[in-house]
Amino acid sequence: MENAFYVEFPTLETEDLHVNNFGHSVTKPCHKYGPAVRNFYLIHYILDGEGEYFSNNNCYKLRKGQGFLIEPDYQTVYTSDAVNPWTYVWVGFSGKKAKDIINNIGICQDFPIFTCTDGQHPEKYIEDMLQHNNASHDEQYRQMAMLYLFFSCLAKANKEHTGERTKDNVYVMHAIRYIQNHYSEPLQIEELARYIGLNRSYLSTLFKKHTGLSPSKYRIQEQSKSEDNRRKLNPPHRDRSRC
Repeated sequence: MENAFYVEFPTLETEDLHVNNFGHSVTKPCHKYGPAVRNFYLIHYILDGEGEYFSNNNCYKLRKGQGFLIEPDYQTVYTSDAVNPWTYVWVGFSGKKAKDIINNIGICQDFPIFTCTDGQHPEKYIEDMLQHNNASHDEQYRQMAMLYLFFSCLAKANKEHTGERTKDNVYVMHAIRYIQNHYSEPLQIEELARYIGLNRSYLSTLFKKHTGLSPSKYRIQEQSKSEDNRRKLNPPHRDRSRC
């Protein structure tokens, strides 16, 4: 169970950037959300307590001052701690520029976690949105302004904790994203290299340097992980009750 206050708006995919929802939640011990898949981006920021976030066959143990990204079309689960359950705020958004914004911040479903310092307070922008929550034009403009300030805070936090990602890392991140989005299709290295904008040989060398695998072997490994994770999240006759 949770005590939540949130606001939702209809999805408008034709816009460059659109606020789908935002909210504040105080959860009970063991509160679980998911497995779930969304059609928009969603970012949670933890104000207090602890919990776990499950995605891509990984489990992230998170605490106050940290946050996590959920991208569209990924199945995820998150659960509050049994002793110290978390309180968090969240914002959901979509639009034609949403993916580029997330990339520029430096987070993605492969690197979904960020940490803020004591002097950073991204929650204040979502709290402002909650205070100015109607659909009038003036308040919608204010909500968009708060969303961009929220992004700015996350970009700064990610830069301070991980440093600016090198261009090589960005190439590999885009290659990984391409592979994940084309699991059902045979992997053509030439097509992947053309998509990334690199020479095939250089891309293969770069990819192996950062992952330890060739693109083809990485695809096989991640596809196997994805299938295992799907079976774990959807076991036969699963008990859907919450603890």
